[in-house]
Amino acid sequence: MKQAITKLALAFLSVSALLSTASAATGKEVSYKSGDETVQGILYTPSGSGPFPGIVIIHEWWGLNDWVKEQASKLADQGYAALAIVSPQLSRNMTW
Repeated sequence: MKQAITKLALAFLSVSALLSTASAATGKEVSYKSGDETVQGILYTPSGSGPFPGIVIIHEWWGLNDWVKEQASKLADQGYAALAIVSPQLSRNMTW
């Protein structure tokens, strides 16, 4: 019985490890017009063919950093098209 429980626990941990390292969505750099400005962003899409529900992600004061990109990738892994934009207004008003 103890050996069966050990094997079951190892199988569970193996599956959990595989699921937690499931391929994260990769982003594609995009640009689009917003008024007179060209805005940059990264579009993360789920695997497969769409259409997908979409979410626009606006970064915080620190800009489009790795944490924001990771959140967008996670949303894509959950089935959303996630556009993480670089906010010209936030970027322009930053003082360091």
